[in-house]
Amino acid sequence: MSQRIHRRTFVRLAGLAGLGLVGACRASETPAASPASQQAPSSAAAATSEPRKLKMGFSGLFDITKLSYPVAMSRLKDQGVEIEPIFMDSAVVTFKSLIAGELDLAEGAVAAAIQANQANQGTDDRLRVFAAMNPVTDYVIVTIPEITSLQGLIGRRFGVARLGSISQFVPQVVLQRSGLDPSAVEWIAVGGTAARRAAMVSGAIVGGVMHIEEALAAQKDGYNIIFEAATLMPEYIANGLVAKDRFIRDNPALIQQVTDAMIDAARWIMENRDAAINVALQQNGSAGDPELMGKAYDTMARIHGWGVNGGLTADNMTATMQEELEMKTIEQPMPWEDWATLDYVNHYLAEKGTYNK
Repeated sequence: MSQRIHRRTFVRLAGLAGLGLVGACRASETPAASPASQQAPSSAAAATSEPRKLKMGFSGLFDITKLSYPVAMSRLKDQGVEIEPIFMDSAVVTFKSLIAGELDLAEGAVAAAIQANQANQGTDDRLRVFAAMNPVTDYVIVTIPEITSLQGLIGRRFGVARLGSISQFVPQVVLQRSGLDPSAVEWIAVGGTAARRAAMVSGAIVGGVMHIEEALAAQKDGYNIIFEAATLMPEYIANGLVAKDRFIRDNPALIQQVTDAMIDAARWIMENRDAAINVALQQNGSAGDPELMGKAYDTMARIHGWGVNGGLTADNMTATMQEELEMKTIEQPMPWEDWATLDYVNHYLAEKGTYNK
């Protein structure tokens, strides 16, 4: 069922120790625990019954938005939990693989998780978002040199990954909130960011959304960054950590452990700029550009793009669902309690407090 894309592996976990990461994470480490609202197994039972090797799906290759994951995976490996990353071409494909039982955990657009649940209501395949490592989108609108404003997109071809995907949804909201009619743009499904950039080069489209790292690379080649979506969509959750409801119920201590590691990683990233950029550069191998990566890091830090507080609140989950409803990507309202849980994020915050820097 799943379509896997060419895999660029995460940095070797042992190599992160050389950056001082493992020691830094250990300092804030607390034993995994389940929220009071969950019936968690005893610690001894959890050690023997919960899985320690997990398959985790990623909706796309590594970029700086996903920096929390290799950092957290290093910490989890030190704790005896190994995660095998499996890279796929979209959140839709990733969540289909999760529903099919091919994955234990997944990362991807919260919008796609909501949509998947709309299609699987009342079944054992319900998905649940338990944390968000990207609580705001880093998408920016990139255009060919002749287009310098949102108005210039009207009547022109704009590339998206798939019709109805987050790469269409975000620019639609930006246009609408800017007083423009999204239906006046011709939306063309061309594929992921690399495909969108290629389509711009060929003249097939005049623009598309890109993650900040890729957008800065395109800007160096003469393309324009004309709009930063986060300025108009600060309440919209981009990417979440997702598992099947049943997996969460069966493994509450493990889910708490993963949540703790992910949020700790986001906080470490915010406190250790140079080391975090080095991790990102290792992920990109020879393609890494220190100056560009530094700019991408600074943008993510400025927009609070990493989930230093777990990324989920009742307000931002409700707003995200409501925006999906308004854009007709779902057919009826879905209260956040139907597709997410605050138990694990709230437990972390109760233990370690809110990060306010």
